[in-house]
Amino acid sequence: MIGIHESPTEDDDERAIDHFNKTIIKLDGRYQNLVRRLNSSSHLHDYDNTIKDQLLKGVIEEVPPNDEVVVVFFLNRGV
Repeated sequence: MIGIHESPTEDDDERAIDHFNKTIIKLDGRYQNLVRRLNSSSHLHDYDNTIKDQLLKGVIEEVPPNDEVVVVFFLNRGV
């Protein structure tokens, strides 16, 4: 048969819960996954160095966590 078929022997909910339990941890009341993966590789160190370098060069700037967001809209027009 061609097309998308559901397997009556596979329970997607059980597979999803099993995957969740194997890949997610709860630390200090929060679920975490990506940080654990980054800590086990050199990527976290590389990302940290890149962000620090961009801060020093003025490419990016730190925004206070409670800074009020101002929304600005720019209308597109043809050139």
